[in-house]
Amino acid sequence: MPRIKADEKDLQILTELRADARLTIPELAHRVGLSATPCRLRVKAMEANGTIKGYTIKEDTVPSPKILKFMLVEAIATKREVLDKIEGILREHPAVRDIYLLEGKDDYLVVIDANEGDQVKDIIKDLRLDNLVSDTMTLSVMDHIYWRDGKL
Repeated sequence: MPRIKADEKDLQILTELRADARLTIPELAHRVGLSATPCRLRVKAMEANGTIKGYTIKEDTVPSPKILKFMLVEAIATKREVLDKIEGILREHPAVRDIYLLEGKDDYLVVIDANEGDQVKDIIKDLRLDNLVSDTMTLSVMDHIYWRDGKL
């Protein structure tokens, strides 16, 4: 494939688009010192010749809180009103990231971003205060071993 020659303005356009691919043509033109029409023509030409193959986002595929904890919660009963109260208490805590309803001995798996130990202690205290749970077990993540392309 023949090498495409890019001039200084093309290189400036590419630099700006690498930093922010969502720039509007007028904003991009302003940043590189062109008017909108010549800037748009240059971008279209670079798309056509394959210099620009697409636009993408940068994503942190693996959320990385400082400390991640899992809590298993066993309710005193599986009556809807008891479960609703438990879910309400869990939703109110900002450290609670996810709540899963389980099948088996435990009723919930709670995912907690716990940067300080008090967050977990507060959640347990609130659940036990209303006598809603018969047992909790907290598990701390020691290391993140595997993540399948950031997809569940």
